Amino acid sequence: MKLSKRSPVIGACLGAMLSVSCTPPANNATTQVVNDPYKNEIAFEGPIVVIEHDTSLIGTPMGTEKDCYLRGWRNKTTGVVANQLYMVVRYDGSGWRYYRSATLIGGVPLPFMSIDRQRWNCNHERSACIYREDFAVVLSESQLRALALSGVTVEVQSKAGKDDIFSVSPEYVRNYLATVAGRSESE
Repeated sequence: MKLSKRSPVIGACLGAMLSVSCTPPANNATTQVVNDPYKNEIAFEGPIVVIEHDTSLIGTPMGTEKDCYLRGWRNKTTGVVANQLYMVVRYDGSGWRYYRSATLIGGVPLPFMSIDRQRWNCNHERSACIYREDFAVVLSESQLRALALSGVTVEVQSKAGKDDIFSVSPEYVRNYLATVAGRSESE
């Protein structure tokens, strides 16, 4: 099941978002559960965490925006859960960054998936467009349980040499895992 792409929760973090992780607002702080009777899986989607919002690049209102969230799917037949940290980078520039690999702190490589790329609002006078790249890394349930004390911090590397850091707090990981575990016990 494919979950929808979501725009970042910006209002809760204004003024404190330059390269800083912040917490989504309390009314959006729970992991969503979608149990479609016509699907063979239950979907889980954590709240969006805004990592960066910088409006200073190239004099545009866009600048750079980064956000992420945990998501997963439980197979209704086997009970197996697949988890991902889904990440989005929107930036203003003259070319694609082509994000292509990721590692946890300590250098542990993670399975990386490029999901979508979009380009729009090109300004030919300054040779720049707004770009969006969506990608995810696979995190096993045992990795998430181990990271429930420290949180998840992932460095994502790009072909263009622009590396980015994404992180979610230990509390975020614990809340996500509690929702996933709660659903498995009631199924």
